Amino acid sequence: MKITTKLTLVQTAIFFSLTILIAFFTYRYVEHSFLSKEKIFLVRKLIARRIMMHLGKFADILIVEELDNGYRVIWDPFKLGEYSEGIHERDGDYFLLIQLEFNGRRFIVGKDITPTMISLRDLRRFLLLLVGIGGVLSYTLGYLIASYSLSPLRKILNQLEAITPGNLSLRITGPDSRDEVATLVARVNEMLDRVEKAYKAQERFISDVSHELRTPLASIMGYVKMLKRWGKSDPRIMEEALDSIETTSREMKELIENLLLLAKSEVEMEKEDVNLKEFLEELLEKWRKRYGREIELVVERNHVLKTSKEYLEIIMNVLIDNAVKYSDDKITVLLDDRGISVKDRGEGIPENKQREIFERFRRISKSSKGHGLGLSIAREIAEKLGYEITVKSSPGQGSEFTVVLK
Repeated sequence: MKITTKLTLVQTAIFFSLTILIAFFTYRYVEHSFLSKEKIFLVRKLIARRIMMHLGKFADILIVEELDNGYRVIWDPFKLGEYSEGIHERDGDYFLLIQLEFNGRRFIVGKDITPTMISLRDLRRFLLLLVGIGGVLSYTLGYLIASYSLSPLRKILNQLEAITPGNLSLRITGPDSRDEVATLVARVNEMLDRVEKAYKAQERFISDVSHELRTPLASIMGYVKMLKRWGKSDPRIMEEALDSIETTSREMKELIENLLLLAKSEVEMEKEDVNLKEFLEELLEKWRKRYGREIELVVERNHVLKTSKEYLEIIMNVLIDNAVKYSDDKITVLLDDRGISVKDRGEGIPENKQREIFERFRRISKSSKGHGLGLSIAREIAEKLGYEITVKSSPGQGSEFTVVLK
């Protein structure tokens, strides 16, 4: 069942129930008011005149005295013959009889209330008609209200149908208001932003993988064919091919790990308080064992930073790995007011190439080591954390990469 139908039925039930209640209580109020006035009229008539002396004044009123052993009819212009308290009907006429006590005597007093009962009957019919009309109006009004209330949602659904993988850049335009629909539109657009970002990241990842793995896979397949053809009879060719396959496989492993890191940079980060000095000292031990190199830590000012420890470690691993690759001397890690700097004493980077090193798969020269992904990964993660990576370098003077902690 559609929401429009559900809302229409609910609103119809509510409005219809209210109409019935209003009609019921209206009728009861009018009925009680009319009959109360008739009773008051009878009481006043009985009290205002002496019954025994002015019977002529009561030509339109029934008077019966109640005795211990029955009734004594004093005046009965209606010829009822039945004298119990209440409303009596005879041949379409209605009579109201009430019990009164006067001067120590009990009387039954009555009068013709046919006009009043006819008025009440007409009122009852009118209210029933009003309830019927109210039901129709309730359904119509409920449908109109539900349709109007849900029209922004229908527009949203129509716009969502137009959003496909081919045009994820489309966004929903909502009403110019501050209600729940506007909030829904904002949340859906935020979700679409994340979906588009993830989809593009996936496309870029697939493109990067297919582009970068094609060459090493072709190389491995070439050496395998060479082994099949000559390797069994020529140990030198076998050794050369196996070495090349091992080297290429290692490079592929590193490439795949970098590509996975690149994809991981799109995932939401959990942040925590990190003592940077303790964090770097912990990493320093790993780096020394991993690289077997002299890496010193200089702390000018310590920070306790709310950040992602895992992703900050990825950034630092990239910078240290590059420093190890491109220099043979001591490496210095500096923690100061600006942030964390990694200094090497390698060959340096020409100024006109310093902007290119952060692009994906960009290497300064053919002799450059790696796949040109590390700095791109580090920059993307740093930007997501709200940081910036800067570089100062001169040919022959080494390089200094700084993670600026904003």
